[in-house]
Amino acid sequence: MLIKYKRKLQKKSINNITLRLQRKGFLFYPVYSLIIIHKKSRSAKGEYLDKIGSFNPNFNDRFLFFDSYKLYYWLEHGVKIHYKVKRYLMKFLIINKNKRNSNVII
Repeated sequence: MLIKYKRKLQKKSINNITLRLQRKGFLFYPVYSLIIIHKKSRSAKGEYLDKIGSFNPNFNDRFLFFDSYKLYYWLEHGVKIHYKVKRYLMKFLIINKNKRNSNVII
C-alpha cells in the first residue's frame, strides 16, 4: 500500500492530512463517508486522498463500515482524526479512550 500513496504523500505534508466525514445522501437522509483529506481543502468538491468507509446514522443501530487495513495504514503515518470521527470511533471501541495518542484496539 505504501507504493500506491507515495506520490500523494510527497505532494502534501502528512501534518495537514485528516480523517473526517463527508456528507452524502438526500436532504433528510444523511449518509457519511470516512475520507482522508487535506486539511485546507473542502470535502464538498470531492477531492480526497482515500476513502476508508461509510457511516449511516439513520437506523437505531448505527452502521459504521470501514476498511481496517487502510485505517491502520493512515493512523501509522500520523494522520490527525477529526473530533467527530474520533467520537464515533471511541463509541464503537475502535480507538482507545484513555490515552492521548489514539491507539487502535482492534
